[in-house]
Amino acid sequence: MRNKFLTVLWFVAALASAQTGEAAIRQHIIDVARKYLGVPYVYGAMSPRAFDCSGFVGYVYREAAGLVVPRVSRDFMQAGRSVSLQAALPGDVMVFDTVGGRASHVAIYLGNNQFIHAASATNSSGVIISSMNERYYAPRLLSVRRFPLPPTPPGAGATAPPAGAASPGPAQAAAPALTPGGGSGSGLPLAAAAPVIPSASGGTSTGGAVADQAALAAAAALASTEVVIADIGFDIPATRTTYVDPIPTSVGTELAFTVRNTSGRSGRFVVVFYKMDPRRNIGVEIHRQLVTMDNNAYYSLPSYRFVETGRYRLIVKDNSNNQLMERIFTVQE
Repeated sequence: MRNKFLTVLWFVAALASAQTGEAAIRQHIIDVARKYLGVPYVYGAMSPRAFDCSGFVGYVYREAAGLVVPRVSRDFMQAGRSVSLQAALPGDVMVFDTVGGRASHVAIYLGNNQFIHAASATNSSGVIISSMNERYYAPRLLSVRRFPLPPTPPGAGATAPPAGAASPGPAQAAAPALTPGGGSGSGLPLAAAAPVIPSASGGTSTGGAVADQAALAAAAALASTEVVIADIGFDIPATRTTYVDPIPTSVGTELAFTVRNTSGRSGRFVVVFYKMDPRRNIGVEIHRQLVTMDNNAYYSLPSYRFVETGRYRLIVKDNSNNQLMERIFTVQE
């Protein structure tokens, strides 16, 4: 009788602890994210020196919760589970369409309609805090994604059941560990759990500073093998505009461009993407496309992976060969 009573008490305490633990780890995610405020934005970057939007979310989740989340913004729509903005909790991931037609930007929800993200806007580039009250973001929110979180932040110890309490039976066993691309029978693609690190005593452990560092190193190694795609959207204006991108792009980064027609008229446009050859002062064409677009319609170019340093240009002309828009990128090592 005493053992059954202790067991009931333990499970009640465990339930309360789990709820408190989730709140604690959500706060830890926010604390980790905030410490990177002001870090600059760089396409394809994922380090404390520079981030892109999905690189920032992924790095924070790995450091704060030991979880591996998608590296590319568009993949977040098939990961975790969807919750409404009204039901969003601090630490949930917000997914936006900033290019016209697909998920292209992600952020971490802070609560009170605020979120933290690595932004590429010309006047506020880098890790910043924004609000859903801003007119730009509210209509562009596609989804809020929630990932299953561990019971405690990485390195925190677990609470053992009291002495004399019965061990959990088969129906009370702990939920199975998450694995990349799947969960415990939910059918939802969930974030991958942190790797299990062998301990010095020959057992295994997922806690402690050594495990945290090893998990981050493993996650970073995984990210380095992935093709990182940064989505960039821009508008076709009514009059000619030249825009020099202030954000350098790195060799190995893959960019996907989406063009939206905001010229105020429908028509045919020529989209050309090329690399400048400084020795001959000519452009080496990479992609050319003639497209017909209604006003406010958009066109997505095939993504392109940069393998050489230099200057790249993307231009849009109307059907009379008048140049309407030019965007210039610098690619560095």
